Amino acid sequence: MGQVGRLIAESARQWQLSSKAAAWLFWIPLVGAVAMAAARLSKETFRFFLREDGVLEWAQFVCFAVACLAGAGVAWYRFAAGHRWQAALFALFTLAMLFVTGEEIAWGQRVLDLETPECLDMVNKQNEITLHNIGSTLSVLNLIMLLGSAWAASACLINKGLRLERIWAEADYLFVPPFFLASSFLVVFGYQLVRHVLLPRSGFTVTRYGEWSEFCLAFGIAVFVVLNYRRLARQHDPRPTSIEPEVEADREVT
Repeated sequence: MGQVGRLIAESARQWQLSSKAAAWLFWIPLVGAVAMAAARLSKETFRFFLREDGVLEWAQFVCFAVACLAGAGVAWYRFAAGHRWQAALFALFTLAMLFVTGEEIAWGQRVLDLETPECLDMVNKQNEITLHNIGSTLSVLNLIMLLGSAWAASACLINKGLRLERIWAEADYLFVPPFFLASSFLVVFGYQLVRHVLLPRSGFTVTRYGEWSEFCLAFGIAVFVVLNYRRLARQHDPRPTSIEPEVEADREVT
C-alpha cells in the first residue's frame, strides 16, 4: 500500500493535482466495484443502480459527453501548437466520444419516445436505434475495451521504461493516463477478462454489473481528457496560474 500511495502522490504532482484528490480518484472505482457486488444481495438495490436508463447509465452519458467536449478542446490546442497529427488523433477521439455518447442513450430514443425503424428493428438485438447491438459489433467493441483498458491501466508504469515523450512531444501526458486513474481502467480490464474467459454467456447479474465497468471507463476517460485540456489551457494562457498548496508543498519536499 505504501508503494501505491507513493505512485498516487507522484502522479498527482505531475498533473498538478492535490494528493487527496488523486487518492479519491484512485479509490472510488475500486470501492464502487466492491459496493456494486455487495448490492447484489438485494436484487432491488442492484437493479436500481444498474438498470437501463438508471443512475449509472446517465452518469456514463455525462462523462462521455464531457470527454467529447474536452477532446475537442485538446484537438484545438494541439492544432494551434502546430502538432497536427496529435490534433487529428484527438479530433477522431472526439468523434468517437460523440458516437459513444449518442449510443449510450440510444440517440434519445427512450427520452423522446421514438420508434425503432423497421430496418434496425430486424437486426438490432435490443430493438433500439443503436449500432453497437447489431451483429458482432459489440464483441469487437468489447475486445477494444479489453486491450485499451489493459494499456490504460498499466501505461503509467510501462512508460517509465518506454519514455514515449522522447519520440513524440508530450506523449507522456496525451497518451499515458496518470497512475491515479489506473484503477478505473483496471476495473474495466478485470470485467472484460472475466467475460471473455470465465463468463462468456450473458445473465442478469453479470450483464447488469457491466454498467459499473462502463461507468469506470467513462469516468476514467473523462477525467483524463479534462486534465489534459486543463494542462494545455494553462500552457496557452501566458498568465501565471496558482498551484494547490498541497501540491506546492509536495514539490518543496522533493
